Amino acid sequence: MILMFGLNNKKMILCMLIIWHLFKFINKTYGVEVGDILLYQVGQYLQQELEKIGSCFRFGSDQFSLVIPKKDIDIRDISEKINKDLSILGFMIRMLQL
Repeated sequence: MILMFGLNNKKMILCMLIIWHLFKFINKTYGVEVGDILLYQVGQYLQQELEKIGSCFRFGSDQFSLVIPKKDIDIRDISEKINKDLSILGFMIRMLQL
């Protein structure tokens, strides 16, 4: 989900909510300790991706909120990269169960 808020006539802020339902699977399959480690790693990844353009916050048990001041940034590029990376990670985790 992507929201855009206007602070005034000149400044805009983009907010993106990431809900990664795989955490429930991880906790049930591998235990909460492994889920906590993965949660930390995903948070670190998001912070690194956004360190120069915005901020990342944990919003809920499996949710992260990304806040990006709109400059000359294409939010689609950012969201597609994050989605692709998290999808690859999810695929790799599911393969470990086989």
